[in-house]
Amino acid sequence: MENKLPRPQTPQNPLRITVGSPLAIQGIFLEIIRERFTTDAGIGIVWREDITETDIIIETSYNEEIEARNASPAIYVTRLNTAPSKETVGDRAGVRLPDHLEGFIALMRVALSIECVANDEGESAIIGDIVQHMVLASSDAIQETYGLHDIEHPVLGQTVPFEKAQTKWSTPVNVNIDFMARWTAVPIAPLLQQIAQRINDCGVSANDHFRTITLNSYRRGDG
Repeated sequence: MENKLPRPQTPQNPLRITVGSPLAIQGIFLEIIRERFTTDAGIGIVWREDITETDIIIETSYNEEIEARNASPAIYVTRLNTAPSKETVGDRAGVRLPDHLEGFIALMRVALSIECVANDEGESAIIGDIVQHMVLASSDAIQETYGLHDIEHPVLGQTVPFEKAQTKWSTPVNVNIDFMARWTAVPIAPLLQQIAQRINDCGVSANDHFRTITLNSYRRGDG
C-alpha cells in the first residue's frame, strides 16, 4: 500500500502542491465528505456544487466568500499541524550507486479538523455523527485507494457555539492521517558556494552580511 501516493481528482501544479502533500490530503477528505452527502446517500441533506441549490456547504475553511453568505448547515475541512517523524537514521532510505543519488523517507502526520456547523445544536451534532461514522467505517478503503499509511479513529468533539458566529453551533470531528513522504536531495554545496561568493564580492564579513539582510528584512514593512 505504501508504494502509492495520494492523488486528488484535479490536476495540480507540482511546483506548488506536490502529489501526496498535506493539501492533497485535505482535498481527498473534501471529496469524500461531499460524496457522502450526495442524493444517492438518502440522508436528507444533499450537497450540490451550485451554492444556490445545495442543502449543505462543504468547503475548506475558511472560504471568506462562502462565509459571507452566512450559509448553514456547513462542513469546513481544516488542515491543522503537519509533522514528519524520523523512521531511519538521517531519514535515509537508500542510495543509487552509479550516481550516488540519495533517497530519503519520513512518516508524515496530518491533523484534520472537520467542523460541522448548523443553526440548530441538534442538527450540528447529527452531521458530526454522520461524518465521524463515515470516516471510521471507510478508513480501510480510503487508505487502500489513496495509498495512505494509517488513519486514526476519528474523535467526535462536543457541540459548542461556533467561534465565527455565536448564533450557530459547531461539532468538530478530528482525525490524524499518516502517509509516507519520499524525496531526493539536490546537491547544496554549489548553492552555498554562490552565497559565499556574493559575500566576498560585498567586501564584508559573513556575520555583518547576514546581520544586515536580517535588519533590512525587519525594516521592509516600515513606512
